Amino acid sequence: MGKRLDRCGLSEISCDYLAAALKSNPSYPRVLDLSGTYNNLQDSGVKQLCVLLENPRCRFETLRLKDCDLSEISCDYLAAALKSNPSYPRVLDLSGTYNNLQDSGVKQLCVLLENPRCRFETLRLSHCDLSERSCEALSSGLSSQTSNLRQLDLSNNNNLQDSGVKQLCVLLENPRCRFETLRLSHCDLSDRSCEALSSGLSSQTSNLRQLDLSNINLKDSGVKLLSDGLKSPHCTLETLR
Repeated sequence: MGKRLDRCGLSEISCDYLAAALKSNPSYPRVLDLSGTYNNLQDSGVKQLCVLLENPRCRFETLRLKDCDLSEISCDYLAAALKSNPSYPRVLDLSGTYNNLQDSGVKQLCVLLENPRCRFETLRLSHCDLSERSCEALSSGLSSQTSNLRQLDLSNNNNLQDSGVKQLCVLLENPRCRFETLRLSHCDLSDRSCEALSSGLSSQTSNLRQLDLSNINLKDSGVKLLSDGLKSPHCTLETLR
């Protein structure tokens, strides 16, 4: 069962109401979607939702807070709440041009990824004004243990740079990493990223099935470098955008 209230003109007061209602109802929804530019939840609203996430009876499997006018403070709240209930959610979507999480916010989330009980399978951080520092934090967090993360969306973050992608590609060569989908569209990368990705794709430990490099000025030289990885018998890629 899911609750979708995306683009409903909600504010942080709605989070108060939801938190109060669900406290008295032990049957939690599996999907909670409060996304949308018309939902101005802000950090104070997320703080109220985090009271629910701390409850061991909470079973949110999908939590979408896209474009909810959040900052890195919301990541602090989420990280603190999920420390006590790290098994949920499986899908966390904090994407959106109205969510200014920054690298400091992602660093807080990566503390969760280091928790062996963390069950994140999909993490969406598109349009979050991230840089290569976020890639460094993600690489560190995901290499610390056997990660359950299957999908990582970092698209529309123009400041990741080639150095950030290189950090992510180290994960592809890590036998404990289980990446299957990596989205990097609209990230202002060059053919140097293709060289790092090619190395990752040819690794014996790579599980990558889908790679999205749309709307990037890779040029012919970049595609040629990718082709070297695709030729590898260890390459598991099924979809290349």
